[in-house]
Amino acid sequence: MAYRNGDWTFPIGLTNQLAYPSYTSVMFTDSIPLFAVFFKILSPILPERFQYFGLWGILCFCLQGCFAARIFKNFLDNKLAVIASSLLIVCSPVMIFRMFVHTSLAGQWLLLFFLYPLFSYGKYKNNNKIYITIALAGCLSAATHMYLAEMCGIILVGICIRDFLENRRFKRVILLLLDYLATVLFTTWILGGFASKGISYSLWRDLGIYSMNLNSLYNPWGWSRIFRERDLFPGQGEGFGYLGAGGILLCIVTLIKFISNEKFMEFVKGHWKKYVPIITILVIALFVSASPSITFNNVEVVHIALPEIVIKIWGIFRACGRNVMLVVYLLLISFIVIEGKISPKKFLSVLMVTCLTIQVFDISGSLTNLNNKFNVKVSYQSPLGQQEAWNVIASDKDIKHIVITYWMGADFYEVGNYAMENEKTLNIFAMVHPKVEQMLSDVDELLRNPAEDEVFVFNKNDSPWMEYSNLHFYLAGDNVIGSFKPIKGLTQIER
Repeated sequence: MAYRNGDWTFPIGLTNQLAYPSYTSVMFTDSIPLFAVFFKILSPILPERFQYFGLWGILCFCLQGCFAARIFKNFLDNKLAVIASSLLIVCSPVMIFRMFVHTSLAGQWLLLFFLYPLFSYGKYKNNNKIYITIALAGCLSAATHMYLAEMCGIILVGICIRDFLENRRFKRVILLLLDYLATVLFTTWILGGFASKGISYSLWRDLGIYSMNLNSLYNPWGWSRIFRERDLFPGQGEGFGYLGAGGILLCIVTLIKFISNEKFMEFVKGHWKKYVPIITILVIALFVSASPSITFNNVEVVHIALPEIVIKIWGIFRACGRNVMLVVYLLLISFIVIEGKISPKKFLSVLMVTCLTIQVFDISGSLTNLNNKFNVKVSYQSPLGQQEAWNVIASDKDIKHIVITYWMGADFYEVGNYAMENEKTLNIFAMVHPKVEQMLSDVDELLRNPAEDEVFVFNKNDSPWMEYSNLHFYLAGDNVIGSFKPIKGLTQIER
């Protein structure tokens, strides 16, 4: 809403609605910049109330299956096995979980799209198609969520290793890296990612809190009818990597068959150039996910001491546990591909259909709960609309800016919705990596020289609002509204 309400700017991803009197990028609102820009263009013909998250959701499910099938059809010559394998990937708890927590991070089809050149390298070996694929991955991932761009960067390392092992073309490897870096940086720039005020690009002091637990792959977090939930270390709300019961069965069966195969070592030696890049990606993704605070259940096993410069750079992606989703897809895809190499067609079909059936049963309880939660009609009424002061401010067209003077937490969404629907701007919002101290210090400057088109929102129970003798004050629920000019229709309160 804020991005749609704001004027067009350059860079194109900025909005002047959420960081008054400055700008911030739609990249830092978790609202899928790729869609935000596209639908802002269409804004004149869209309904007054419009959101695209349902469209994004169905697209994610469709593309998840399409790109999974694109990989598997090159290794499985059995259509039933391809369909069952692809649906197993669609039923990944890590994707469905994100759909309802961080919706933009449900775009995990981007990982499958970029894993294709790794698993089907022969199609890119001696042509320039790889450069187009890399540029698309960089652009689309950065325009969706920067954590997906980070994970695609890890995949790129594997692609470069495979290319170098196959061809020894060091110059081409450098060009591949530059191709990706250039597209990510350009996309971030054009979306205003480098021009946002009030954003801290690195929250390195929090690094390690959001790491992956070593039990992540089999800890269901309530998503299983079969496995019980395991303990977590405090704060680990980002490292969800449950494979699902069907995925776990697949990994166990394939691993046992593969290792016990008498031609195991011969097979590994003959295909080591394929395995080294995949194992490298797996090791990097696991290390980044679990570090620097490595935990098992509710115990911190070890905390890795790293140089401060490394920590600060790493802190840009402080929710490092999210990288476990890349681990999940690498394991599932690799084991399905191996199974296609070592199993007869009939066994492969039976195994994949069995794994899919178990997977669906395993997560069916969570799917039912989600359906019960969201498949209801909701009549929303803002609690602010029931308070006289807010209604008067809404109808006053001379008031254009709402300046919040304290960190509101969850209440930001109520005030934000109220502001956007009534064509007012905000100075602070619940964005990614907010520089809270800087944003609140900017409020002091506004308070020293208040304008007639501004109102200030104070916490009723805090005392600082009493200090500003140049303002008129009005009670609004749990808040006190301060205004430089008297607001007609409201009764002032005394200090």
